[in-house]
Amino acid sequence: VGGTTIIQTAGSTFDTVLAVYRGTEFTSLIQVASNNDVSVSNKTSRVSFNATAGTTYHIVVDGFDTKARGNITL
Repeated sequence: VGGTTIIQTAGSTFDTVLAVYRGTEFTSLIQVASNNDVSVSNKTSRVSFNATAGTTYHIVVDGFDTKARGNITL
């Protein structure tokens, strides 16, 4: 099913970076959405995008500056 999709890392225990890509081959993925912080005081991430039925999406969660670590909540 297609439609507006919202993904967030609220509840994660560290400063997250979130991205969504589409495609099937790692070398040719296309970025659909990304976010580093919801706001200056909220270090969780949130993206919204229009998903298309039948399309493969890959969700990537990382720590800010590759140093932040902890538990992820999506």
